[in-house]
Amino acid sequence: MKLKQLVAVICVLPFASFAETGQNTAPTTESIIHFNTEIQREVTRDLTRVVLFAQEENADLKKLGTSINKKLEQAITQIQAQSAVEIQDNFRTTQVRYDNQGKQTGWIDRATLVLQSKDSVALSNVIAELNGVFAIESVSSSVSPKMIEAVEDEMIKEALKQFEHKADVIKTGLNAKGYQIVELVLVNPPEHAGNDVFLAEATYANEKMAFSSYEKNTQPLPATKTTLKASVNAKITLIKD
Repeated sequence: MKLKQLVAVICVLPFASFAETGQNTAPTTESIIHFNTEIQREVTRDLTRVVLFAQEENADLKKLGTSINKKLEQAITQIQAQSAVEIQDNFRTTQVRYDNQGKQTGWIDRATLVLQSKDSVALSNVIAELNGVFAIESVSSSVSPKMIEAVEDEMIKEALKQFEHKADVIKTGLNAKGYQIVELVLVNPPEHAGNDVFLAEATYANEKMAFSSYEKNTQPLPATKTTLKASVNAKITLIKD
């Protein structure tokens, strides 16, 4: 998935405010009040990732490699014809095949393609077109960076408003004249990362999907939702006099 958080820490030295109130020392640990606010938004995972594979076995390594190469070339050509689908990664693995007595009997060659798209219909059609050439290993979905950017500013503004409201409630409840910010930590929704705790993928890796359910023009791959979070962690000290 990779976790990338944007954390802004604002440390406000309290000496100026204390000088105005006739105090010459910084607040003690006991006088600092800690609290936090958190905003959540439910959003649709708009980025789908599909892992496809083609695997064959043969006693002749050259014939095996030729066969897999043809399948790989065919698949790449068909995928590249669909501009909405991106080949995020592709790789090959070749290993020796053994019988029950541990004797080498041939080779196993496997080609893997990782596709990614925000257009689930286009991605579904590509999968259907590759029927009989590549099989599905896994399907997962996540929130794209653009989707996060569309909501993060609003979420941070709301989290800061909640901070101000909580600080005012604390000030009023404790009969203080005001408050001084000692520290303010803003935690934005993280950028897209497959394994990020806020963007946990909806993974179907253990459900080897059959191509028969993905005929051309079929329903798009299922969309799922997740929750984005933004928070403010604050430390304030109250001004009594």
